[in-house]
This record gives sequence, C-alpha cells and structure tokens, in this order.
Amino acid sequence: LYDVLPSQLTFVLLAALASATAVLSLRQDALPLALLGFGVAFFAPLLTSTDQGNVVLLFGYYLLVNLAVAWLAHRRTWKVFNLLGATATFGIAALWGWQSFDPSIRWPMQGLLLAHVLLYLFVVVRYSQLLTLQKTPTPNSDSNELNTTTFNTTPPKTAASIRSLVT
Repeated sequence: LYDVLPSQLTFVLLAALASATAVLSLRQDALPLALLGFGVAFFAPLLTSTDQGNVVLLFGYYLLVNLAVAWLAHRRTWKVFNLLGATATFGIAALWGWQSFDPSIRWPMQGLLLAHVLLYLFVVVRYSQLLTLQKTPTPNSDSNELNTTTFNTTPPKTAASIRSLVT
C-alpha cells in the first residue's frame, strides 16, 4: 500500500490475512471476524491495483473468494455475510461494466458472471436447507427466515451486470 511494499507482495499478504481470518471465524463461530476477513479479501485487489486492467483475472480471483464464501455458507447461517459477498461481487461488476467495458472480453466475463450467479443460487438454497435442519438457533445465526434478501437481490444485480456487458 502506498508504495511501502510491492503491490504483488501486499496482495499476497492481504489474501493470506483474509484466508486466516476465514478459518478463525469458522472455528470461533464469529460473524464479525468473517465480515472483516472477507471485506479485506474483496477489496485487496482494489487496494493493490496497478491499473493494468486485467479484469478477467480480477473476477477469477473473486470467483475463488466466492467459493470460500459458499464453503463458509455451507457451514453457517450468516445472511449478512452472504449478502456482503453478493453485493461486493455484483456491485464491482456493474461498476466496471458501466465505466470501462471492453467488448473483446465479453464472453469470458459472461462465463464468470454465470458462475457467480450459480454459486450464489447455491448459497441461497444451502442457507434455506440449514435453516430447516437447524433445531435451535445458534447465537450468531440469523432468525429462522428464508434468505430472501440475497435471493431477491441477486437477479437485479445480475441483470445490471449483464446489461453493462451487453450494451
């Protein structure tokens, strides 16, 4: 950050910090720790950007981060955590699509967008399954309601991202 360390080293350190935080949040059942770690994971590429503009690599990295979100969502019922991942991914995708879309990478980006949509549909379905299997609520779990927030906001975010990629 701020040319104190090389951007690649800073990115690796921030990614390692996010990974360690994710593991600790699962072990401690600590939602705030998970939010902090994944907040760092989502914004590490933006903080260490060198303005080279490799967007396919950026969203490939986000796919890895979102796989970790899905892995954690498979084990915990943290609705706000799922919403953080979906909002960060689709928000950055829509912002990029509206500001600096490059038609030469339309199809790789469409494939990555489809992968993110399918991943978040899994997250929503798994969240609902965990709620129905859960006998008593855990201290950090959300109330026993379906994850309508993530489920209902994923299609508009996807539509906005697709619109920015098609037009």
